[in-house]
Amino acid sequence: MYRNFAFSILLMPFLVFSETKSELTINHSYFKPYVWAEKGEASQGIYVDILKEAIEVRMNIPIKFQSYPWTRAQMNVQKGIDDGFITIPTSERLEYSIANEVPIIIEKVAVFTYPSHPERVTLEKAQTINDLKPYKIISYLGNGWAKKNLVDHEVDYGSKDLLVSLQKLIKRRGDIIVGSKIVTLYNLKKYNLIHQITRVADLKKQVNLKLLIGRKSEYRAILKQLDSTLKQMEKDGTRDKIISKYIKANTLPTTP
Repeated sequence: MYRNFAFSILLMPFLVFSETKSELTINHSYFKPYVWAEKGEASQGIYVDILKEAIEVRMNIPIKFQSYPWTRAQMNVQKGIDDGFITIPTSERLEYSIANEVPIIIEKVAVFTYPSHPERVTLEKAQTINDLKPYKIISYLGNGWAKKNLVDHEVDYGSKDLLVSLQKLIKRRGDIIVGSKIVTLYNLKKYNLIHQITRVADLKKQVNLKLLIGRKSEYRAILKQLDSTLKQMEKDGTRDKIISKYIKANTLPTTP
């Protein structure tokens, strides 16, 4: 009996430690304005602000963001080293993780042009990628989404990045830019181009970005509560308010 009691005393610190909740670790790579971390600085961006409000403030769970190369960010969750990351749920990722239901961000594909484009009214009616076939699209090197989705379109990949593509559009070296609504609006605001380039259409195509928690994580059970919290944030306008800090609305025109 004494030996059992002594063993229990020795084991107690480990039992207490295992029941103590550590902070929820969310991994990410450099994906501005969604999430990024400059050298020596804390992570920042839309993901960070939304999850801190939802999980840390409203759910009272401490959260920590960690910047890694994207492959390592995912691998650490798969191995159970870290808890989760935000991305598109795929069958491969769902083998080792569980996704929440309510998107952290609903990423829309938008069409941008210069305000005086002669076919602006027609562009405003665009709903699918196929509707854009008559137009020259300006893109940039390394745009994997464009390479995959704009195969049958006339695309200029001569720019080194999105900023150069925007400058080309201002100079009318093409008709449109098509891509991430949030990322493009962020860059228009950042470089003060909001009056030189306008968003004319949101395509039906959209991408739901969700929080994936590893199946080995102790935080698997929080996803239902997170969904309820995100619904509250959507209802009370908090999520839209957070996003508006990073982009200017650039409201779509109303065509008679």
